[in-house]
Amino acid sequence: MALSTEDRNVYYERQACFTKGIRQHVYRMISLAQSRKVIDIGSGAGSIAKEIAERVDGPVVALEKDYSLLKRASSLDKVTCLCGDALRLPFKAGYFDAATCHFLLMWLEDPSGALVEMKRVVRPRGWIVALAEPDYGGWVGYPEDMGIGKMLSSALIKEGADPEAGRKLRAIFGKAGLEADVGASAGMWNIETLRSEFEEEWKWRFKIVDRSPSLEKMKEKEAKAIEKGERLLFMPIFYAFAQKK
Repeated sequence: MALSTEDRNVYYERQACFTKGIRQHVYRMISLAQSRKVIDIGSGAGSIAKEIAERVDGPVVALEKDYSLLKRASSLDKVTCLCGDALRLPFKAGYFDAATCHFLLMWLEDPSGALVEMKRVVRPRGWIVALAEPDYGGWVGYPEDMGIGKMLSSALIKEGADPEAGRKLRAIFGKAGLEADVGASAGMWNIETLRSEFEEEWKWRFKIVDRSPSLEKMKEKEAKAIEKGERLLFMPIFYAFAQKK
Protein backbone atom coordinates (compact mmCIF):
# COMPACT_ATOMS: atom_id res chain seq x y z
CA MET A 1 0.00 0.00 0.00
CA ALA A 2 2.30 2.74 -1.26
CA LEU A 3 -0.11 5.67 -1.34
CA SER A 4 1.21 9.17 -1.87
CA THR A 5 0.12 12.01 0.41
CA GLU A 6 -2.30 13.18 -2.27
CA ASP A 7 -3.69 9.65 -2.66
CA ARG A 8 -4.18 9.30 1.09
CA ASN A 9 -5.98 12.62 1.25
CA VAL A 10 -8.34 11.65 -1.58
CA TYR A 11 -8.91 8.19 -0.11
CA TYR A 12 -9.75 9.57 3.35
CA GLU A 13 -12.22 11.95 1.72
CA ARG A 14 -13.75 9.03 -0.16
CA GLN A 15 -14.16 7.03 3.05
CA ALA A 16 -15.73 10.04 4.76
CA CYS A 17 -18.32 10.33 1.98
CA PHE A 18 -19.39 6.72 2.49
CA THR A 19 -19.81 7.08 6.27
CA LYS A 20 -21.66 10.40 6.31
CA GLY A 21 -24.98 8.79 7.26
CA ILE A 22 -23.40 7.00 10.22
CA ARG A 23 -21.85 10.22 11.47
CA GLN A 24 -25.12 12.14 11.28
CA HIS A 25 -26.76 9.43 13.37
CA VAL A 26 -24.01 9.53 16.00
CA TYR A 27 -24.08 13.34 16.15
CA ARG A 28 -27.78 13.16 16.99
CA MET A 29 -27.27 10.41 19.56
CA ILE A 30 -24.70 12.44 21.52
CA SER A 31 -26.38 15.83 20.93
CA LEU A 32 -23.18 17.12 19.38
CA ALA A 33 -24.66 20.56 18.76
CA GLN A 34 -24.64 21.15 22.53
CA SER A 35 -20.85 20.75 22.63
CA ARG A 36 -18.55 23.76 22.37
CA LYS A 37 -14.98 22.46 22.34
CA VAL A 38 -14.29 19.32 20.28
CA ILE A 39 -11.12 17.55 19.18
CA ASP A 40 -11.02 15.24 16.15
CA ILE A 41 -8.06 12.88 16.36
CA GLY A 42 -6.38 11.38 13.31
CA SER A 43 -8.10 14.12 11.36
CA GLY A 44 -6.22 13.79 8.08
CA ALA A 45 -6.92 16.84 5.93
CA GLY A 46 -9.65 17.94 8.32
CA SER A 47 -12.88 17.17 6.44
CA ILE A 48 -14.62 15.73 9.49
CA ALA A 49 -13.24 18.45 11.77
CA LYS A 50 -14.77 20.96 9.34
CA GLU A 51 -18.08 19.10 9.45
CA ILE A 52 -18.07 19.17 13.25
CA ALA A 53 -17.14 22.87 13.30
CA GLU A 54 -20.28 23.60 11.30
CA ARG A 55 -22.37 21.95 14.02
CA VAL A 56 -20.90 23.31 17.24
CA ASP A 57 -20.68 26.81 18.68
CA GLY A 58 -17.03 26.79 19.59
CA PRO A 59 -13.50 25.86 18.52
CA VAL A 60 -12.61 22.51 16.96
CA VAL A 61 -9.11 21.03 17.02
CA ALA A 62 -7.96 18.78 14.16
CA LEU A 63 -5.08 16.63 15.42
CA GLU A 64 -3.07 14.63 12.88
CA LYS A 65 0.31 12.92 13.14
CA ASP A 66 1.13 13.34 9.43
CA TYR A 67 1.96 17.00 8.88
CA SER A 68 1.80 16.67 5.10
CA LEU A 69 -1.90 15.83 5.44
CA LEU A 70 -2.62 18.28 8.22
CA LYS A 71 -1.29 21.34 6.41
CA ARG A 72 -4.12 20.93 3.90
CA ALA A 73 -6.57 21.73 6.71
CA SER A 74 -4.83 24.94 7.77
CA SER A 75 -7.30 27.23 5.99
CA LEU A 76 -10.47 25.73 7.48
CA ASP A 77 -12.73 28.13 9.39
CA LYS A 78 -13.17 27.49 13.13
CA VAL A 79 -10.63 24.65 12.99
CA THR A 80 -7.26 24.75 14.75
CA CYS A 81 -4.77 22.31 13.22
CA LEU A 82 -2.26 20.56 15.43
CA CYS A 83 0.38 17.97 14.59
CA GLY A 84 0.46 15.43 17.39
CA ASP A 85 0.17 11.87 18.67
CA ALA A 86 -3.14 10.30 19.71
CA LEU A 87 -1.38 8.61 22.64
CA ARG A 88 0.03 11.89 24.01
CA LEU A 89 -2.52 14.66 23.60
CA PRO A 90 -1.08 18.08 24.53
CA PHE A 91 -4.11 19.27 26.49
CA LYS A 92 -5.05 19.46 30.13
CA ALA A 93 -7.59 17.08 31.61
CA GLY A 94 -11.24 17.91 31.01
CA TYR A 95 -10.58 20.56 28.36
CA PHE A 96 -12.97 19.30 25.66
CA ASP A 97 -16.67 18.51 25.55
CA ALA A 98 -16.12 15.69 23.06
CA ALA A 99 -13.30 13.79 21.37
CA THR A 100 -13.89 12.00 18.07
CA CYS A 101 -12.01 9.77 15.66
CA HIS A 102 -12.85 8.16 12.32
CA PHE A 103 -11.14 5.11 10.76
CA LEU A 104 -8.31 5.66 13.26
CA LEU A 105 -8.42 2.89 15.86
CA MET A 106 -7.83 0.22 13.21
CA TRP A 107 -4.39 1.76 12.57
CA LEU A 108 -3.21 2.00 16.17
CA GLU A 109 -1.10 -0.58 17.96
CA ASP A 110 -2.76 0.52 21.21
CA PRO A 111 -6.28 1.72 20.35
CA SER A 112 -7.43 1.54 23.96
CA GLY A 113 -4.51 3.75 24.95
CA ALA A 114 -5.76 6.39 22.52
CA LEU A 115 -9.23 6.17 24.07
CA VAL A 116 -7.72 6.60 27.54
CA GLU A 117 -6.15 9.85 26.31
CA MET A 118 -9.41 10.94 24.70
CA LYS A 119 -11.18 10.25 27.99
CA ARG A 120 -8.57 12.24 29.90
CA VAL A 121 -8.98 15.41 27.85
CA VAL A 122 -12.80 15.26 27.90
CA ARG A 123 -14.78 16.80 30.77
CA PRO A 124 -17.03 14.67 33.01
CA ARG A 125 -20.21 13.79 31.08
CA GLY A 126 -18.35 14.55 27.86
CA TRP A 127 -18.21 12.14 24.94
CA ILE A 128 -15.57 9.80 23.55
CA VAL A 129 -16.59 8.78 20.04
CA ALA A 130 -15.41 6.38 17.34
CA LEU A 131 -17.45 7.65 14.40
CA ALA A 132 -16.66 4.72 12.12
CA GLU A 133 -14.42 1.65 12.08
CA PRO A 134 -14.70 -0.97 9.31
CA ASP A 135 -14.83 -4.74 9.63
CA TYR A 136 -13.42 -6.39 6.53
CA GLY A 137 -13.89 -9.77 8.23
CA GLY A 138 -17.62 -9.26 7.80
CA TRP A 139 -17.26 -8.83 4.02
CA VAL A 140 -19.95 -10.74 2.12
CA GLY A 141 -20.06 -11.01 -1.65
CA TYR A 142 -22.49 -12.60 -4.09
CA PRO A 143 -22.60 -14.51 -6.42
CA GLU A 144 -19.17 -15.28 -4.98
CA ASP A 145 -16.75 -13.48 -2.73
CA MET A 146 -14.00 -13.64 -5.39
CA GLY A 147 -11.44 -13.17 -2.61
CA ILE A 148 -11.61 -9.38 -2.70
CA GLY A 149 -12.38 -9.00 1.00
CA LYS A 150 -9.56 -11.32 2.05
CA MET A 151 -7.19 -9.59 -0.36
CA LEU A 152 -7.90 -6.18 1.15
CA SER A 153 -7.68 -7.56 4.70
CA SER A 154 -4.25 -9.05 3.99
CA ALA A 155 -3.02 -5.77 2.53
CA LEU A 156 -4.21 -3.85 5.59
CA ILE A 157 -2.57 -6.32 7.97
CA LYS A 158 0.74 -5.94 6.11
CA GLU A 159 0.48 -2.18 6.67
CA GLY A 160 -0.08 -2.67 10.41
CA ALA A 161 -3.86 -2.19 10.51
CA ASP A 162 -6.53 -4.34 12.13
CA PRO A 163 -9.14 -4.99 9.41
CA GLU A 164 -11.58 -6.34 12.02
CA ALA A 165 -11.38 -3.40 14.41
CA GLY A 166 -15.09 -2.69 14.04
CA ARG A 167 -16.29 -5.82 15.84
CA LYS A 168 -13.83 -5.16 18.66
CA LEU A 169 -15.05 -1.66 19.56
CA ARG A 170 -16.92 -2.66 22.71
CA ALA A 171 -13.84 -4.51 23.99
CA ILE A 172 -11.49 -1.67 22.98
CA PHE A 173 -13.64 0.87 24.82
CA GLY A 174 -13.99 -1.48 27.80
CA LYS A 175 -10.22 -1.82 28.12
CA ALA A 176 -10.10 1.98 28.35
CA GLY A 177 -12.60 1.92 31.21
CA LEU A 178 -15.50 3.07 29.04
CA GLU A 179 -18.93 1.51 28.68
CA ALA A 180 -19.81 2.08 25.05
CA ASP A 181 -22.97 2.10 23.02
CA VAL A 182 -22.03 0.24 19.86
CA GLY A 183 -23.87 0.06 16.57
CA ALA A 184 -23.28 -0.84 12.95
CA SER A 185 -24.40 0.25 9.54
CA ALA A 186 -24.61 -1.95 6.48
CA GLY A 187 -21.93 -0.85 4.08
CA MET A 188 -23.82 -1.94 0.98
CA TRP A 189 -24.25 -0.31 -2.43
CA ASN A 190 -27.22 -0.75 -4.72
CA ILE A 191 -26.58 -2.02 -8.24
CA GLU A 192 -26.57 1.49 -9.73
CA THR A 193 -23.83 2.59 -7.33
CA LEU A 194 -21.85 -0.59 -7.96
CA ARG A 195 -21.91 0.26 -11.65
CA SER A 196 -21.06 3.94 -11.29
CA GLU A 197 -18.29 3.36 -8.71
CA PHE A 198 -16.80 0.26 -10.33
CA GLU A 199 -13.79 1.82 -12.06
CA GLU A 200 -13.06 4.23 -9.21
CA GLU A 201 -13.24 1.42 -6.64
CA TRP A 202 -10.90 -0.76 -8.65
CA LYS A 203 -8.51 2.13 -9.14
CA TRP A 204 -8.07 2.18 -5.35
CA ARG A 205 -7.89 -1.59 -5.05
CA PHE A 206 -5.01 -1.60 -7.53
CA LYS A 207 -3.28 1.10 -5.48
CA ILE A 208 -3.77 -0.74 -2.19
CA VAL A 209 -2.87 -4.23 -3.46
CA ASP A 210 -0.08 -5.02 -5.90
CA ARG A 211 -1.53 -5.48 -9.37
CA SER A 212 -1.46 -9.10 -10.54
CA PRO A 213 -3.16 -11.43 -13.07
CA SER A 214 -5.33 -12.88 -10.29
CA LEU A 215 -6.48 -9.39 -9.33
CA GLU A 216 -7.33 -8.63 -12.96
CA LYS A 217 -9.44 -11.81 -13.05
CA MET A 218 -11.30 -10.67 -9.93
CA LYS A 219 -12.12 -7.41 -11.66
CA GLU A 220 -13.39 -9.22 -14.76
CA LYS A 221 -15.60 -11.53 -12.67
CA GLU A 222 -17.05 -8.64 -10.72
CA ALA A 223 -17.74 -6.66 -13.88
CA LYS A 224 -19.72 -9.59 -15.32
CA ALA A 225 -21.73 -10.02 -12.11
CA ILE A 226 -22.59 -6.31 -12.08
CA GLU A 227 -23.53 -6.42 -15.77
CA LYS A 228 -25.97 -9.25 -15.00
CA GLY A 229 -27.41 -7.27 -12.09
CA GLU A 230 -26.45 -10.00 -9.62
CA ARG A 231 -23.59 -8.42 -7.70
CA LEU A 232 -24.01 -7.75 -3.99
CA LEU A 233 -21.35 -6.48 -1.59
CA PHE A 234 -21.77 -6.03 2.14
CA MET A 235 -19.31 -4.85 4.76
CA PRO A 236 -20.34 -3.66 8.22
CA ILE A 237 -19.12 -0.31 9.50
CA PHE A 238 -19.24 -0.02 13.29
CA TYR A 239 -19.43 3.04 15.53
CA ALA A 240 -19.20 3.48 19.29
CA PHE A 241 -19.59 6.27 21.82
CA ALA A 242 -19.26 6.51 25.58
CA GLN A 243 -19.86 9.22 28.14
CA LYS A 244 -17.16 9.98 30.67
CA LYS A 245 -18.39 9.43 34.21
